[in-house]
Amino acid sequence: MNSVQASSAVQLLNPLPSPTSISPASVVQQSTQITVKGGGFVSTSTLFVDGVAVPTKWIDSTSLVATVAVPPATAKDLSLVVRNPSPGASDSQPLTLKADLVSLTTSPSLLPRGHFALTVTRQSGLDGNATFALDGTKLQVLSRTATSASLIGFTPPWRANTATLSMNDATGATNLVLNVASSTVTYDAAERLASQAAFGPRADVIASIQNVGMQNWIDDQFTRSPATYDPTQNSRTQFFKAVLMGDSVLRQRVAWGFQVLLPADGIDPYVALWEAVLERDAFSNFKQILFDTMSDPGVSTFLNLVNNDASSDPATHPNQNFAREVLQLFSTGTVLLNDDGTPQLDSSGLPIPAYDQSTVEAIAAALTGWHYPTPANPTYTFEGVDWSAPLIPAEAFHDQSSKTLFGNAVIPAGQSATADREQVLEAIFQHPSVPPFISRFLIQRLVKSQPSPSYVYRIAQVFKDNGNGVRGDLKAVIRAILLDPEARGGDVQSSPSDGFVQDPLYALLSTMHLLNLTYFDDQPSLLPGLLGENVWSTPSVFSYFSPSYTVPGTTVNSPEFQLLDNFRIVQRSQFLWSAVSQGQLGAPTGNGETISTIYADYPRLPDLVDALNHMLFHGTMPDSLRSSILSYCSSIPAGPTQVQTAVFLALNSDYNTVVH
Repeated sequence: MNSVQASSAVQLLNPLPSPTSISPASVVQQSTQITVKGGGFVSTSTLFVDGVAVPTKWIDSTSLVATVAVPPATAKDLSLVVRNPSPGASDSQPLTLKADLVSLTTSPSLLPRGHFALTVTRQSGLDGNATFALDGTKLQVLSRTATSASLIGFTPPWRANTATLSMNDATGATNLVLNVASSTVTYDAAERLASQAAFGPRADVIASIQNVGMQNWIDDQFTRSPATYDPTQNSRTQFFKAVLMGDSVLRQRVAWGFQVLLPADGIDPYVALWEAVLERDAFSNFKQILFDTMSDPGVSTFLNLVNNDASSDPATHPNQNFAREVLQLFSTGTVLLNDDGTPQLDSSGLPIPAYDQSTVEAIAAALTGWHYPTPANPTYTFEGVDWSAPLIPAEAFHDQSSKTLFGNAVIPAGQSATADREQVLEAIFQHPSVPPFISRFLIQRLVKSQPSPSYVYRIAQVFKDNGNGVRGDLKAVIRAILLDPEARGGDVQSSPSDGFVQDPLYALLSTMHLLNLTYFDDQPSLLPGLLGENVWSTPSVFSYFSPSYTVPGTTVNSPEFQLLDNFRIVQRSQFLWSAVSQGQLGAPTGNGETISTIYADYPRLPDLVDALNHMLFHGTMPDSLRSSILSYCSSIPAGPTQVQTAVFLALNSDYNTVVH
């Protein structure tokens, strides 16, 4: 039998691919490597995503690895298909791959400044081990659900307009750029205004200035009522609480300025009465302050005005103390001034006196016949005097002769004590030296010790006329002082002539603001007193320091520098270390003291130093000081002592002692 040979060709077809799972099930980045599990995969299998081939690597018949790239801001379901080529070309059934590049959402959507609570949501689900950070600083997770996390954190109030929220989980990092709540004024400019119009870096004051703007904040302060003082409580304690927690800080800053100008005798509760008068008058008219100075029983006692009676003996003259000081210290100064505050000179180049002895004698005579009133308020009556009531005229003891003021203003004979006082008040108020004298004084107390003549001139013009024909309008004067280009120029670029030396009260209150301290013992004025500024108790009619004091060996005008000596500098340094290390100021433990939050808000040394740069130096901390603090504190083991030392070094620096 013959054999027959035959042949046939057999073509092996690729199997039908059958993917069953994708890992991860969603992509949250623009480029993500995925693993596809299933069966029927061959070395030439290709993965298609939404119909577009992507780079595919064959592992074995059950596994493929591919890199999926999607555009930014993609949030949709992607169709994933595995295609085996010929022979037997076939596509698998599609699987769904979620693209979730914009899935992180937050509530609120606008990140607030300061301490915040934030809810982060991703509808596709959150990894239970996910961590969150804002610009690299870890956020605390309070609670979680399958799709959201509740976070708390802190945004420095000087942060830029955006911040990056990062979520890290098993899939890697997912970032979301958040807008930060905008502000009308930068933090640094607002902090600088707070150093001038309040008592340093009080957080809520700065935030308010940031939110509403400088002029709106000043105008709002003009509407705030004076603090209320309870005569049964420590007056100085109430004053400190009002400054640290009250809403009329500009009143208190201006009133403290006038308190330095107009003496108090330190008797409690009388001093609270005088503080209340000055807070009430701070936004009134300077003429009102002069009137209240002439009417107040405390000031009148201190300066020998009360019971200063006319005598029938022509050889006996009334006491001239008040008459002299109201001119020399409180209104005109001793020499006639140009509107820019510089002395007017005679033909010999010598300053021209603002008044002469005859004017002093005339004022003393015109202000005779003022007595204490009959006590009517037992709360404020002691030593037989009701300190809450103004002086009353006693006509039988008033000098009714004619008097001549400033060489040409004549007070007619036969007038009452009230009429004479009104003419004295008006003559002083209209004196040409009053606008530059008071303008320069207020600039010194609020903004800078060495204002330029042009700065003084601009403010003196506002004092003379507020724009509506009113002279002495303190609201207009204060607004002009704080918003003047010379006051605000340092917001952008500091000048060597900017600023003032912290007086002891300011240093204490500013430090407490920085450390968020609101509790103190029953002697809040003890420290300022040790440093030469016993609150509401001036050592003499010339106050704690002279407005014309110059730093020895220089021509630098710095009134508060008069209180600095080696002993007081050491005492001040000791106080600062106590404040930053103990977290309170002399308060017995367990008595409700407020612990500083600065250490919790900025636990890392570099962040803390950056915070001090803004909170104390409005962003102008010298590089040398920053480097010195970081270098020295880095040598201290991490912990409380390290961060406390950083705060102490910043507070104790000369650059902080001078408020720029």
